Amino acid sequence: MTLGKSDILNLVINQKGFTPVLILLGAILITGIVGGAYYLGTQRSQPTSPTTTSQPTPTSNPTANGIASWGIYKNTKIGFEISYPNGKRYPYYVKGPDGGNTYTVDGTEDNEVVNFPGNSPHYDAAYFLKTVPFSGTLEEVVAMVKKDYGYSVTNKATLISKDFKIAGNDVLWYKIQDRRDRRSDPGPNPGEEEFFEILMVAKNHAFIFHSIYGTDEKLMDQILSTFKFLDQ
Repeated sequence: MTLGKSDILNLVINQKGFTPVLILLGAILITGIVGGAYYLGTQRSQPTSPTTTSQPTPTSNPTANGIASWGIYKNTKIGFEISYPNGKRYPYYVKGPDGGNTYTVDGTEDNEVVNFPGNSPHYDAAYFLKTVPFSGTLEEVVAMVKKDYGYSVTNKATLISKDFKIAGNDVLWYKIQDRRDRRSDPGPNPGEEEFFEILMVAKNHAFIFHSIYGTDEKLMDQILSTFKFLDQ
């Protein structure tokens, strides 16, 4: 087919009109690429804010008090709890004639002598606790103990002046020198031992805490500091 001069002129005009469109589209494309690269660059240059997470509130560490491995005795009948040094064993009480039988506690003991395990090489208990239904005064507890219990304040007892309370209750704290029973190991002071007896009145009961040989005053302080009533 042979093109005339008018056909060739129209073709040239159409090509000249199409070229600016291509140039415009190319410019838009280049501008978009450059703008996108700039945006990504600015985003990467911004520091990332650290992610914050809430930390749990620290709790008290029982090891700091030296009682991490201690056992806890809870008496649900009277309503109190107290710790003892040897947490691998259970407290117990003895009942019956001629030395009686040994019973493991169940938390309902009342008017019993509960023995609490310790770590002394001489005795298996660190202390014992006698609870007695009682509604009198501390001085009347002393009179009762002197009358009914030959092992306690009748024997060379010295009242210690201590600024000490048990669960907010006043106490009488006695230091006692008494003769030891004969054991295969005579201990550091053969024939005589020092122990402590602490008397308290609360919950319509008399509480008689009695340390065993090997439980010194510092350890007894620590033991009594764990005592609390369940409704406090």
